[in-house]
Amino acid sequence: MSEFYKELYEELYSKHGYHKDHKKEQTQYPFLFDACLNPADIKYKSVLDIGCSTGLGIKYFFEPLGVECKGIDVSPTAVSKAIDLGVDAQVACMTDIPFEDNSFELVCSADVVEHLKPEDQEQAHRECFRVSSKYVAHKISTKEEQYKFLEKKLHLTIWSHSYWIDFFKSLKLNGWKLIHTLTEDFWENIKEQIHASKRKKPTYKEIIKNRTVVLFEKIK
Repeated sequence: MSEFYKELYEELYSKHGYHKDHKKEQTQYPFLFDACLNPADIKYKSVLDIGCSTGLGIKYFFEPLGVECKGIDVSPTAVSKAIDLGVDAQVACMTDIPFEDNSFELVCSADVVEHLKPEDQEQAHRECFRVSSKYVAHKISTKEEQYKFLEKKLHLTIWSHSYWIDFFKSLKLNGWKLIHTLTEDFWENIKEQIHASKRKKPTYKEIIKNRTVVLFEKIK
């Protein structure tokens, strides 16, 4: 199953300049931190960034925290660019993560899992929980992508916030607990600081239509 993703995204990165001009502010990591990791106030010493792309998330968001960082991505070109940036990255797919059980205290992704086919979601997420010893966090897009490459859709799983929550429940993750997600009360408390530069603040219905976050903790 990983060859499909590797071929698609290697062509995008190597021939079509995918994420070529991305700046750190344009990535999804600010929202992952502002709406998920920071409010939960979790502590971790190591992180695996799933779908690390060219390494901006690790370089500018995780490394400054002083934690041990590794990244994986299906595109050799993306991984090469991440390595050039000084990031510890390797070619691998979320459906088959090449690390031992409990290898990282935090396993996370930012706008990655929606790029998988629906039939690959269970395997991919079980891999995330397998290699994590403390936390699993995802920022997930719940809408169609705004642009297309190669006349192909890149967001292959378009599930609503509530559908994602039901999906995780269906996995029956023994030993894991969902400790944070986007709720209306939480969004009302943080929307001002996240969208400080915007005159009109998005409502909960507007924000949840396009994205969600989930954070799971391993129960000892």
